[in-house]
Amino acid sequence: MKQAKLLIMPGNYLPNLGGLETHVDEFAKHYVKTGPVAIFAPRIRANAPWIERKHANKVLVVRYPAFEVINNLPLPKFWTGKFWSQLAKVKEYELVMTRTRFFPISFFGLLYAKLRRNQKKFIHVEHGSSFVTLESSFKTFVAWLYDRTLGRMVFAGADERVVISKAVEQFVKKNFTSKNLTRIHRGIDKELYNAIAPDKRFAKQFEHKTTFLFVGRLFKWKGVAQTIAAIHLLPAAQKEKIAFVIIGDGEDAKRLQKKAGKERNKTIFFLGSKEFSKTIAIMKAATYYVHSAHPGGGLSNSLLQALFLKKWAIASPHEGANEVVIDGKNGYVLPNNTPEALAAAITKTLEKKPVVDTKTHDMFSQQFDWAHIVEKYRKILFR
Repeated sequence: MKQAKLLIMPGNYLPNLGGLETHVDEFAKHYVKTGPVAIFAPRIRANAPWIERKHANKVLVVRYPAFEVINNLPLPKFWTGKFWSQLAKVKEYELVMTRTRFFPISFFGLLYAKLRRNQKKFIHVEHGSSFVTLESSFKTFVAWLYDRTLGRMVFAGADERVVISKAVEQFVKKNFTSKNLTRIHRGIDKELYNAIAPDKRFAKQFEHKTTFLFVGRLFKWKGVAQTIAAIHLLPAAQKEKIAFVIIGDGEDAKRLQKKAGKERNKTIFFLGSKEFSKTIAIMKAATYYVHSAHPGGGLSNSLLQALFLKKWAIASPHEGANEVVIDGKNGYVLPNNTPEALAAAITKTLEKKPVVDTKTHDMFSQQFDWAHIVEKYRKILFR
C-alpha cells in the first residue's frame, strides 16, 4: 500500500467544538490506519496542549499560537517564534491538506506546500457552500473580499480539490473553479456514537415534552432564528407540549436569546456549548431534530449525527440536507426555511409522530462508512 505522511491544516480543531473539528478528528482517526497523519491546528483554549498524541498515539497534533479575529475564525500568530518552532515539528510530512478556504491557515498551507522541496501534493477540502454571512455587514464584506482574493488562490493552487457535498460543489463551480473537483462526503464514527448512552438527566427534565433539538455554531446562516420565529407562530396549546433545545454558542447567541423573548426557558432552551460525548448523549435522548439553515455550510455534521441516531429531521434543503434527508423516510425536506414552513412541519410531526424507515437508515449508514470514505481520499492522494 502506498504511503506518504499527511499533514492536515484545519481552520479549527478540538477542543474547539464544531462540525469541521469533529470531521477532521474522525478522518484522522480512520486515515491513520493506512498512513501517518499529523494535524497542525490553532491553540485557542489555554488548556489545550501544544503537542499531543491521539487515537492510540498514532495521530500527532501540534498546535500553534493564534487568536480569534471573529468568533471561530482563528488568525495564526505568524510573527511569533513559537509558530515557526511548532511548524518545524511537522516538516517531514509530504502531503498538505487544508480545509475550508476562508481560514487564513488555508492560504498559508498553499504557500507552505508550494515552497517546500519535499512537497508531493497540496489538497484542499472545501466545506462551505456560500459566502460567509455574519452579524456585522463590515465583517461580511471583509470575508467576501478575502474569498475573492486569497480564497480564490487556494483553489487555483491546489493539486486536488475535494468538496464535501453537492451544495459545496455547485458553489465552488459557480464562484471559484470547476477544475478537478472530487465530491467525497464525511463519514460517521459508528462505534463511537453507539458507545454513548442517552442522557438520563435531559430525558428526565423534558419527560413531559416533545423535544426538537438543534446543535451547531450560532451563526446567522444556521437559521436558528427561523425556528424560533416558527415557535412563536404555534398556538399556545402546542407550545406547552414541546421544547426547542439549542446546543451551541457563537456571535448570534445574544440576538437569538432576545428573539426567544418570553418563550425562553419555557419553550425555547439555550444549553450553550457541550462536549462531544454530552452532545451525543442529549441527541440520543431528544425526540426530533431541526435543521433550519440558510445556504452556507457544506454538509451539517450535527444533522448527519442525528440521522445516524435515527432522529426524524425537519430540514430546510440547505447545507447538504437535501442530499441526506429523504422526504417522508427519515425526515421532512422543506421547500425553504421560512418560519411558516417550519411551524407547519412541527405541527405535522406532533400529529403524525413519524419514525425513521429502517431500509433508509441502513442505506444511510453504509453510505457514510469511514472505511469507504478513506479509500476515496487515498485514490486522489496517490493518483
